[in-house]
Amino acid sequence: MIVVDTRDSRSKPLISIITATYNAACHLPKLIESIKAQIDRDFEWVVADGASSDDTLDLLRHVEGLSMVVDSRPDCGIYDAFNRAIRLARGEYYVICGADDILYANAIDLYKQSVAKCDGVDVVVGAVRFGENIRQAFWHPENGWRGAHDIVTAHSVGMLIKTGLHQSHGEYSLSYKQCADALFIKKLAQDSHLKIGLCPSIVGFFGLEGVSNNNVLNGLCEGLSIQLNTEKFRFLQVVLFALRLVKNIRNVI
Repeated sequence: MIVVDTRDSRSKPLISIITATYNAACHLPKLIESIKAQIDRDFEWVVADGASSDDTLDLLRHVEGLSMVVDSRPDCGIYDAFNRAIRLARGEYYVICGADDILYANAIDLYKQSVAKCDGVDVVVGAVRFGENIRQAFWHPENGWRGAHDIVTAHSVGMLIKTGLHQSHGEYSLSYKQCADALFIKKLAQDSHLKIGLCPSIVGFFGLEGVSNNNVLNGLCEGLSIQLNTEKFRFLQVVLFALRLVKNIRNVI
Protein backbone atom coordinates (compact mmCIF):
# COMPACT_ATOMS: atom_id res chain seq x y z
CA MET A 1 0.00 0.00 0.00
CA ILE A 2 1.33 3.44 -0.94
CA VAL A 3 1.35 5.52 2.25
CA VAL A 4 3.34 8.51 0.95
CA ASP A 5 3.80 9.83 -2.60
CA THR A 6 5.04 13.39 -3.07
CA ARG A 7 6.50 12.83 -6.52
CA ASP A 8 5.56 14.99 -9.48
CA SER A 9 3.90 12.64 -11.97
CA ARG A 10 5.70 14.43 -14.81
CA SER A 11 9.20 14.19 -13.36
CA LYS A 12 11.75 11.51 -14.16
CA PRO A 13 14.92 12.04 -12.10
CA LEU A 14 18.26 10.59 -13.11
CA ILE A 15 18.73 8.92 -9.72
CA SER A 16 16.47 7.07 -7.30
CA ILE A 17 17.63 6.43 -3.74
CA ILE A 18 16.22 3.09 -2.61
CA THR A 19 15.74 2.03 1.00
CA ALA A 20 14.18 -1.10 2.50
CA THR A 21 12.85 -0.68 6.04
CA TYR A 22 11.35 -2.84 8.74
CA ASN A 23 11.03 -1.44 12.27
CA ALA A 24 13.93 0.89 11.53
CA ALA A 25 12.78 3.96 13.47
CA CYS A 26 15.91 4.02 15.63
CA HIS A 27 18.16 4.36 12.56
CA LEU A 28 16.10 6.41 10.11
CA PRO A 29 16.56 9.98 11.45
CA LYS A 30 20.24 10.15 10.44
CA LEU A 31 19.53 8.76 6.98
CA ILE A 32 16.64 11.19 6.50
CA GLU A 33 18.82 14.14 7.47
CA SER A 34 21.60 13.03 5.13
CA ILE A 35 19.16 12.73 2.22
CA LYS A 36 17.60 16.12 2.96
CA ALA A 37 21.11 17.64 3.09
CA GLN A 38 21.95 16.74 -0.53
CA ILE A 39 23.25 19.77 -2.42
CA ASP A 40 21.70 18.37 -5.62
CA ARG A 41 18.00 17.84 -4.88
CA ASP A 42 17.03 16.44 -8.28
CA PHE A 43 16.41 12.85 -7.17
CA GLU A 44 13.66 10.73 -5.67
CA TRP A 45 13.61 8.56 -2.56
CA VAL A 46 11.79 5.23 -2.85
CA VAL A 47 11.14 3.38 0.41
CA ALA A 48 9.81 -0.18 0.51
CA ASP A 49 8.68 -0.95 4.05
CA GLY A 50 7.83 -4.42 5.32
CA ALA A 51 4.76 -3.38 7.36
CA SER A 52 6.68 -1.88 10.28
CA SER A 53 4.98 -1.81 13.68
CA ASP A 54 7.22 0.83 15.29
CA ASP A 55 7.48 4.55 14.41
CA THR A 56 9.09 3.98 10.99
CA LEU A 57 6.05 4.98 8.94
CA ASP A 58 5.28 7.94 11.19
CA LEU A 59 8.80 9.26 10.64
CA LEU A 60 8.48 8.83 6.89
CA ARG A 61 5.07 10.50 6.75
CA HIS A 62 6.53 13.61 8.38
CA VAL A 63 9.45 14.04 5.97
CA GLU A 64 9.11 17.34 4.13
CA GLY A 65 10.78 18.80 1.08
CA LEU A 66 11.66 15.56 -0.70
CA SER A 67 10.30 13.84 -3.78
CA MET A 68 9.54 10.44 -2.31
CA VAL A 69 7.26 7.43 -2.32
CA VAL A 70 6.72 4.97 0.52
CA ASP A 71 5.13 1.57 -0.05
CA SER A 72 4.36 -0.49 3.06
CA ARG A 73 3.16 -4.09 3.04
CA PRO A 74 4.26 -7.50 4.38
CA ASP A 75 7.10 -8.89 2.29
CA CYS A 76 9.61 -11.71 2.10
CA GLY A 77 12.60 -9.77 3.36
CA ILE A 78 15.02 -7.10 2.25
CA TYR A 79 15.51 -8.30 -1.34
CA ASP A 80 11.79 -8.59 -1.93
CA ALA A 81 11.60 -4.97 -0.73
CA PHE A 82 14.45 -3.93 -3.04
CA ASN A 83 12.69 -5.49 -6.02
CA ARG A 84 9.45 -3.75 -5.14
CA ALA A 85 11.21 -0.40 -4.78
CA ILE A 86 13.02 -0.81 -8.09
CA ARG A 87 9.69 -1.42 -9.84
CA LEU A 88 8.38 1.82 -8.32
CA ALA A 89 11.52 3.81 -9.15
CA ARG A 90 11.49 6.31 -12.02
CA GLY A 91 15.22 7.00 -12.03
CA GLU A 92 17.50 5.79 -14.80
CA TYR A 93 19.89 4.78 -12.03
CA TYR A 94 19.46 3.82 -8.39
CA VAL A 95 21.62 3.68 -5.28
CA ILE A 96 20.78 1.50 -2.29
CA CYS A 97 20.87 3.11 1.16
CA GLY A 98 20.18 1.04 4.24
CA ALA A 99 18.28 2.61 7.12
CA ASP A 100 21.54 2.85 9.09
CA ASP A 101 23.58 4.23 6.17
CA ILE A 102 24.44 7.89 5.61
CA LEU A 103 24.89 9.68 2.29
CA TYR A 104 27.38 12.53 2.29
CA ALA A 105 25.87 15.85 1.21
CA ASN A 106 27.53 15.79 -2.22
CA ALA A 107 26.83 12.11 -2.99
CA ILE A 108 24.09 12.64 -5.59
CA ASP A 109 26.11 15.44 -7.19
CA LEU A 110 29.23 13.24 -7.37
CA TYR A 111 27.31 10.36 -8.90
CA LYS A 112 25.75 12.67 -11.49
CA GLN A 113 29.17 14.06 -12.41
CA SER A 114 30.46 10.51 -12.90
CA VAL A 115 27.52 9.62 -15.16
CA ALA A 116 28.13 12.77 -17.23
CA LYS A 117 31.83 11.91 -17.65
CA CYS A 118 31.23 8.35 -18.86
CA ASP A 119 28.67 8.16 -21.65
CA GLY A 120 26.40 5.13 -21.38
CA VAL A 121 27.85 4.00 -18.05
CA ASP A 122 26.06 1.05 -16.44
CA VAL A 123 27.50 1.18 -12.93
CA VAL A 124 29.35 3.91 -11.03
CA VAL A 125 31.36 2.80 -8.00
CA GLY A 126 32.13 5.28 -5.22
CA ALA A 127 34.45 5.20 -2.21
CA VAL A 128 32.71 4.39 1.07
CA ARG A 129 33.54 4.80 4.76
CA PHE A 130 33.17 1.69 6.96
CA GLY A 131 33.52 2.75 10.58
CA GLU A 132 37.03 4.21 10.83
CA ASN A 133 38.11 2.67 7.53
CA ILE A 134 37.69 3.82 3.94
CA ARG A 135 37.25 1.47 0.99
CA GLN A 136 38.42 3.14 -2.18
CA ALA A 137 36.34 2.85 -5.33
CA PHE A 138 37.24 -0.31 -7.26
CA TRP A 139 35.76 -2.79 -9.72
CA HIS A 140 37.72 -6.03 -10.15
CA PRO A 141 35.58 -8.72 -11.82
CA GLU A 142 38.67 -10.93 -12.03
CA ASN A 143 38.43 -11.33 -8.25
CA GLY A 144 35.12 -13.14 -8.50
CA TRP A 145 36.70 -16.36 -7.23
CA ARG A 146 37.14 -14.59 -3.88
CA GLY A 147 33.54 -13.37 -3.72
CA ALA A 148 31.56 -10.22 -4.43
CA HIS A 149 33.25 -8.37 -1.55
CA ASP A 150 36.46 -8.38 -3.59
CA ILE A 151 34.77 -7.35 -6.84
CA VAL A 152 33.35 -4.00 -5.77
CA THR A 153 33.68 -1.49 -2.94
CA ALA A 154 30.16 -1.91 -1.52
CA HIS A 155 26.68 -2.67 -2.82
CA SER A 156 24.93 -0.31 -0.40
CA VAL A 157 25.88 3.40 -0.74
CA GLY A 158 28.84 2.66 -3.03
CA MET A 159 27.13 1.49 -6.25
CA LEU A 160 25.02 3.56 -8.63
CA ILE A 161 23.30 0.95 -10.78
CA LYS A 162 21.44 1.41 -14.05
CA THR A 163 17.88 0.36 -13.27
CA GLY A 164 17.47 -1.36 -16.63
CA LEU A 165 20.19 -3.89 -15.78
CA HIS A 166 17.57 -5.88 -13.89
CA GLN A 167 15.76 -6.52 -17.16
CA SER A 168 18.82 -8.29 -18.55
CA HIS A 169 20.32 -9.73 -15.34
CA GLY A 170 17.21 -10.46 -13.28
CA GLU A 171 15.87 -9.15 -10.00
CA TYR A 172 17.49 -9.79 -6.63
CA SER A 173 17.02 -13.47 -5.85
CA LEU A 174 14.63 -14.34 -3.03
CA SER A 175 16.52 -17.59 -2.43
CA TYR A 176 19.01 -15.74 -0.23
CA LYS A 177 18.12 -13.72 2.88
CA GLN A 178 21.47 -11.94 3.27
CA CYS A 179 23.58 -12.28 0.14
CA ALA A 180 21.34 -11.87 -2.93
CA ASP A 181 23.21 -8.66 -3.71
CA ALA A 182 26.40 -10.73 -3.96
CA LEU A 183 24.75 -12.97 -6.56
CA PHE A 184 23.62 -9.94 -8.56
CA ILE A 185 27.14 -8.47 -8.41
CA LYS A 186 28.57 -11.78 -9.64
CA LYS A 187 26.17 -11.67 -12.59
CA LEU A 188 27.28 -8.12 -13.43
CA ALA A 189 30.95 -9.10 -13.11
CA GLN A 190 30.46 -11.84 -15.69
CA ASP A 191 29.08 -9.34 -18.22
CA SER A 192 32.06 -8.31 -20.35
CA HIS A 193 30.04 -5.53 -22.00
CA LEU A 194 29.29 -3.74 -18.74
CA LYS A 195 30.53 -0.14 -18.69
CA ILE A 196 31.94 0.90 -15.31
CA GLY A 197 32.71 4.37 -13.97
CA LEU A 198 34.72 5.11 -10.81
CA CYS A 199 34.07 7.98 -8.41
CA PRO A 200 37.19 8.32 -6.21
CA SER A 201 35.45 10.60 -3.69
CA ILE A 202 33.76 9.21 -0.57
CA VAL A 203 30.01 9.18 -1.16
CA GLY A 204 28.82 8.04 2.24
CA PHE A 205 28.99 5.89 5.34
CA PHE A 206 28.06 2.20 5.33
CA GLY A 207 26.13 1.27 8.48
CA LEU A 208 27.44 -1.73 10.38
CA GLU A 209 24.14 -2.83 11.93
CA GLY A 210 22.41 -4.14 8.82
CA VAL A 211 21.15 -7.58 7.86
CA SER A 212 24.54 -8.81 6.60
CA ASN A 213 26.13 -8.21 10.01
CA ASN A 214 23.38 -9.77 12.14
CA ASN A 215 23.93 -13.43 11.29
CA VAL A 216 27.53 -14.08 10.31
CA LEU A 217 27.20 -17.85 9.94
CA ASN A 218 24.20 -17.63 7.63
CA GLY A 219 25.99 -14.97 5.58
CA LEU A 220 29.04 -17.21 5.20
CA CYS A 221 26.89 -20.19 4.20
CA GLU A 222 24.93 -18.17 1.65
CA GLY A 223 28.19 -16.79 0.29
CA LEU A 224 29.51 -20.33 -0.14
CA SER A 225 26.34 -21.38 -1.97
CA ILE A 226 26.69 -18.46 -4.39
CA GLN A 227 30.36 -19.18 -5.00
CA LEU A 228 29.70 -22.87 -5.63
CA ASN A 229 27.05 -21.94 -8.18
CA THR A 230 29.12 -19.29 -9.99
CA GLU A 231 32.73 -20.54 -9.87
CA LYS A 232 34.41 -23.51 -11.55
CA PHE A 233 36.83 -24.63 -8.84
CA ARG A 234 34.43 -25.74 -6.14
CA PHE A 235 37.01 -27.34 -3.85
CA LEU A 236 38.81 -24.00 -3.65
CA GLN A 237 35.55 -22.39 -2.55
CA VAL A 238 35.15 -24.93 0.25
CA VAL A 239 38.71 -24.20 1.43
CA LEU A 240 38.06 -20.44 1.37
CA PHE A 241 34.83 -21.00 3.31
CA ALA A 242 36.72 -22.94 5.98
CA LEU A 243 39.27 -20.13 6.30
CA ARG A 244 36.50 -17.53 6.63
CA LEU A 245 34.80 -19.68 9.24
CA VAL A 246 37.99 -19.82 11.32
CA LYS A 247 38.54 -16.07 10.91
CA ASN A 248 35.02 -15.31 12.13
CA ILE A 249 34.76 -18.05 14.74
CA ARG A 250 34.09 -15.60 17.60
CA ASN A 251 31.11 -14.18 15.72
CA VAL A 252 29.77 -17.61 14.87
CA ILE A 253 29.75 -19.44 18.21
